[in-house]
Order: sequence, then C-alpha cells, then structure tokens
Amino acid sequence: MAMPIHTRIQKLRQFPPGRARQAASNVERIAFPLGYHILLPHTRAVTAAARDCLRLRTLRFGERTARGGGEAARVDRVVDVRLAFIYDAARRSAADLPGTPEGQAGERIVQGYFPQGLKPVVSAPYEEELIQVEALVEGLRGPLAADVELLSIERHVAAVEVMLPRYAEALDKRSRVTARDLRAAWLAVHHAVLELAFAVVIFVPDPAHRETIIGAIFEQDDRLAALYARRQRGQVIEAVDLDEAALDEAAFDGDEDPALDDDELPDEALLDEALLDEALLDEALLDEALLDEEVEADGAGAGDGARSDEGAGEGDEAAPADAEGGGEAEGPPSAPPLAPLPRG
Repeated sequence: MAMPIHTRIQKLRQFPPGRARQAASNVERIAFPLGYHILLPHTRAVTAAARDCLRLRTLRFGERTARGGGEAARVDRVVDVRLAFIYDAARRSAADLPGTPEGQAGERIVQGYFPQGLKPVVSAPYEEELIQVEALVEGLRGPLAADVELLSIERHVAAVEVMLPRYAEALDKRSRVTARDLRAAWLAVHHAVLELAFAVVIFVPDPAHRETIIGAIFEQDDRLAALYARRQRGQVIEAVDLDEAALDEAAFDGDEDPALDDDELPDEALLDEALLDEALLDEALLDEALLDEEVEADGAGAGDGARSDEGAGEGDEAAPADAEGGGEAEGPPSAPPLAPLPRG
C-alpha cells in the first residue's frame, strides 16, 4: 500500500543544499509548462535557502583552512621564527656561559618566559600565544632591556614588537561562522523544501499533475536514501550515481549536524609577501631550536639513569604536534572538503 502523500512529505530526509536546489529546479521544469507558476515563490525560496547555506559553508571552510594561509597563520609563523631566535640565544648563553653576565641574562629570559621551553609557547592557541608574546615584549622592553642588549637580540625583539598589532588585528577581524549558524541554515533549507512540497499539494488540484510534480522532490529523497544505504555498505560513490547538479553535494550528504570547532580563525587578507619569505627562509632555525630541546632532554634523561616519576613529569609533557605553525594542533577535519557553489 502506497504511503499517503502527507506522510511521505513529513518523512522527507533533510536535503543537502545542492540536492534541495536540484529538487526545486526539477519542480519548475515540470510544473511551469503545465501552468503552475504559482509555485515559483516556493521554488525560489528553496534555491535562496540552499545558496545561503552554501555561502555560510564557504565562509566556514575559509575559517577552517586559515591556519594554512590566513593572516593570523602568517603572522604567527613570523612571530614564531623570531621567538626561536630569542629563545635560542638565551638558552645557549645560559647553558654555555654559566656564571657570566651573558649566562645570567639568558637564564633570566628563559626562566621568565620560556620555563618549559619554546614549544609550549609557539604551539599555544593564537589568542594565548599573543598574550604570552605581549608579556615577553613588555618584559624585554622593561626590566630585561639590558639583557636584550647583552645578548644582541634587539632586532628580533623589535621584529616581534612590530608584529604584535598585526597579530591582534588578525584575531579581531573574525566574522566567524559557527556550527550553530550552519545548523540554522541547513534547517532553513529543510523547511523551504517542506513548504514547497505542501504548496504542490495545495495548489495543484489535478491528481496526475500533483503526483508528477511532487515526484521531483520524492526522487531526490529516494536518491538520498540510496546514497546512505551505499555508504552503510561501504561502497564508494561514483560520479555517475548522481545528477550533475547534485554532485556538488556528494561530499556533504549525511552531515546534517556538522561537528565543527568554533575556535578557529577566518582566512583574512594576507601579510606582505616579504614577511612570509623571511619566515620561510628562517623557519629552519625554529626546527633546530625545537630539536635542540629534545636532544638536551634526551641527554639529561640518559645521564640521570633511572629517573624519578617527579623528574619525568617536569619536562616530558606531550606538546601539540604543530609546534611550527602555532595555534592548536588539529586532527582530521570534522567536515569533508567544501563543494563548489551552485551554478545558475
């Protein structure tokens, strides 16, 4: 026995934006030649909601990839390299020149601002690193100004100081798109599709016409059900399985409630390329400084023999993997790659 049409509408799955747009387009293609132009506001509402949802996804994707190419990421890279110069000079002076003015100066800088080494500072979230770096510059420009001159690190301190306004500005420019925004946009698409389906029931009196027109919506629902079934069986989705216009959304089907992290930065205007070039040329120093930390830690452990639990806990905390790039280390993205915006 066929499911009543009202029940079928109520059981419609939540369409991804591209599939919703395709359903609306198919309704127009079938209904308008039959004279049902009264459905136009409803099909246009579906298209508008789908485009708005995709627009928010585009913005969100830019935020999620900002660590690889955004202004904050680029500023962070430059600051990290300069911090590596400062830390390396202070650490080496403290280790190699104990008891000398240079060694004491290095010891004050390390103990005051890098007590756990360089990695926890450069791997901190952007906002936290900015706070730490501001405190560092304030100290090196104040009580430890003589130590800066003694260790000949003035130009690196000055370079960090110059970057601080840009760092703060990059963090302040965030017009962030949250997971809640995406869920609301996705729900708006679903409501628009439901309104279109009920409009067909209300404004198309001819049963045959009604069944044909609303079939364009049910077809997309059936395709979505088949897509989910194939995914549950572990089958790969081939391009030929979907209409061309729905292909845009293949990567998103099923992500009705995308679990997105709201603590990321948007992709903003880029810094001057000269700054990036300088960072790329000097980034080997950052790697070297971090490696030296690890080597020294290993050497200390080997020299002490069996270490106590207390000693092991002081220097061996696992740091985030992304020490060079700054910001929080991220695992695999919680949402698939962004599909292109709908055409037409």
